[in-house]
Amino acid sequence: MLFKKILSFALAAAMVSALPAFPAINGTKVIAADSAAAESGDFSLLTSEYEVAVGNTVQIAYSGSANGLMTQIDNPFVISDDATGLVIKGLRTGSSGVSFFSGGKEFKALITVVPNPDITDVCDICREPLNTDINYTTTSDGEKLCQKCYPTIGDCCPRVHDTITDEVTSVVLDNDDTYHIFFKEHGEYCLYSETLYNVITNRLGAEIKEGDKVVLDYDYYDLGPDTRKCSVWRIRSVKYAPEEFTFTGHVEYSCARFVRFGREGLFMLPDSLEYPDGNPFAEGNTVKTTVLCEKKDDIRVITEIESAEVVGTEEPVHIEAPYKESFTDIVVERDSEHITFREHGRFFLNKGYSTDSSTDVNNLNIGDSCEIVFYYRGLSDTVDLITYIESLSAAPVTTADVSVTTVTTTTTDAKVTTTTTSDGPEIWMWMTGVDHFDSIRTRPTKTIYTEGEELDLSGLVINAYHQADKFSNKGNSMTVRTDYVWEVEEIDPKYITIEKLGGEIIGENGDMSKLRGGYAYTVVIGGGNTIRLNVKGDQYEKEMYDTQGFRFRIYVSPKEGVGKFIAIDKGEVEAFDYGSYSHGFVIKGYGAFSIDMDAHMHINYNMPSGLQKGDIVSGVLYINSETNYIITGDMEVFRPTLGNGDANCDTKIELADAILIMQALANPNKYGIDGSHEHCLTEMGRTNADVNGGGMTSDDALDIQLHLLGKKTLAMR
Repeated sequence: MLFKKILSFALAAAMVSALPAFPAINGTKVIAADSAAAESGDFSLLTSEYEVAVGNTVQIAYSGSANGLMTQIDNPFVISDDATGLVIKGLRTGSSGVSFFSGGKEFKALITVVPNPDITDVCDICREPLNTDINYTTTSDGEKLCQKCYPTIGDCCPRVHDTITDEVTSVVLDNDDTYHIFFKEHGEYCLYSETLYNVITNRLGAEIKEGDKVVLDYDYYDLGPDTRKCSVWRIRSVKYAPEEFTFTGHVEYSCARFVRFGREGLFMLPDSLEYPDGNPFAEGNTVKTTVLCEKKDDIRVITEIESAEVVGTEEPVHIEAPYKESFTDIVVERDSEHITFREHGRFFLNKGYSTDSSTDVNNLNIGDSCEIVFYYRGLSDTVDLITYIESLSAAPVTTADVSVTTVTTTTTDAKVTTTTTSDGPEIWMWMTGVDHFDSIRTRPTKTIYTEGEELDLSGLVINAYHQADKFSNKGNSMTVRTDYVWEVEEIDPKYITIEKLGGEIIGENGDMSKLRGGYAYTVVIGGGNTIRLNVKGDQYEKEMYDTQGFRFRIYVSPKEGVGKFIAIDKGEVEAFDYGSYSHGFVIKGYGAFSIDMDAHMHINYNMPSGLQKGDIVSGVLYINSETNYIITGDMEVFRPTLGNGDANCDTKIELADAILIMQALANPNKYGIDGSHEHCLTEMGRTNADVNGGGMTSDDALDIQLHLLGKKTLAMR
């Protein structure tokens, strides 16, 4: 028995030495724990007692696998854990037990939290440490709250999370700019800022109104049991509640994405929808059905078919053939169900619209200039459905260095000819035209400022165009558009205003003196009105119309303190993991950052979640410069170009490619790049092998095999 115990501890020690390196454990008492599971590779604690200072973290040492681990803390006021349950944070002095449940067994550890001279206490709501450098408030009942959690109304109002499903009875805006939303069951909800109201509008796609039934996920100030109204401070999500429809309808048109009934109109069919036996919504069927629907951008989306019975069948109504269309336009939005272009608007995508990867819109990135030839049906006033894409090509919109004005002349309207008896030469007469703003081509070089700095428009390049009509003596007319690329040299400040993200004007005449650090703002030029400006390469001042979209965002860092905005330009994500102190978000060339879900909760910012290795990101992060903790950010995500599967570069996709990938992974010295084998992997081969992003892995080899078996289409981008 003694020999077995010694062997068990020796094995545990060997397994500890094989574990990945963790940050130094603060004051750990190394006491052997139950390690019986170590011999089988199951989860086992290697240390049962830990000591950690207030505000610091300690990594739990273990052997075996931690998959499916459950954690229970005896005293959550003394310690907390992260999402893995294996990183423990000290909150207040004291001690607490932690139970780890794995494989039907329980393992216990004791955590002792000792004083930290730099930490005074922790916030009673978010549990973040409070130190002498952080302003905090002691409420009337003794609670200590950091500035992030201290309410803007009342003296001490804890924040509570809740979700309701209810019908709106009225919406009122009072003289204090407070929005009051009254619900049938839950009463009055107060929104003390227009920003909160705008969040609801943006999420629903329309202003909330009487009769709307919504699902509202929100946080509110708990004003006590005697207060009937609810004071909302954050909107997490809001959507229209599912609505039940029961009807008997005749199917006029049906496809994989939509079904249209004669009287009831158009319904969308999501990919996740489960059908009863067969397809009751076939064209020509008369169906008695009950469905649950959600409203999405004024389109009814069937989320569940509760019942569907075919009660009659007729010859399908004749539907005209799809229309053919072609154009070149900029992609502004794209997902598996639809694609939106800057000039031509939104088109929905039917299943089977693409027969190979060359016409798959998933190959497109936001901002690509796309040349597309396709067939579509107009299903309603707001729904155009692409049924087939004949050809598709795209290139990223790149910004070249512009030193002089670039001009392109195109005829925008077809020539209109009228009957005439004149036999002489055709003579054209031009009418006076004007210059119009089109879009921002390149934002100013400086978009991140420090409090007190002045606005700098250097590097601003815009797309503009001159449009004029001309007429001939033969009765013909033509509208001619001439496109320009202008590098802006000067704009009179009287045309420039600075707005908060909610739309409130905070600076006129380009004045930035009132801008507070730690926030983003919008620079608005013209506001839709006509402006005058000077451009490089032209000595004369220009007058430009239609400036509605002439705006861009800037970011202001505090002059003092640790908050700072930083720019990220096409950085590659090397790792992404949540944790307030884990530094699990790594961007190549920019460093490691800590991020938690709070980074996604800031209104009017776009901080994407669910990033993965290999993603390319650009934008701005607002961080604590001492800890690299991400407070929020404005980021865009670009997926890297994926390989075509030709790992051995012989222009064919075959089993040999999958085999080479597995050989290179298993024996890189022989089959990897610069390996000893005659047919080892090359740099180009490694690029080709990565068919699903994130680098070459065994999953790529599996995808190639599934592709060869006809069970998967390679996700080539």
